[in-house]
Amino acid sequence: MMLYPTLLLFSGVMMVVGLGVYQRLSTAAEGEVRNSPEAAAEEQAELDRF
Repeated sequence: MMLYPTLLLFSGVMMVVGLGVYQRLSTAAEGEVRNSPEAAAEEQAELDRF
């Protein structure tokens, strides 16, 4: 009888945990890209254009 509510709760928790992991990985990847020399050169070229 409690199978459906248990699975529903478990799937909700897993979804929230998955979104947290995705956000952490996305932030880490964005930090790596921003700190790369290529990104710095692109940003400087973008600023020099104006």
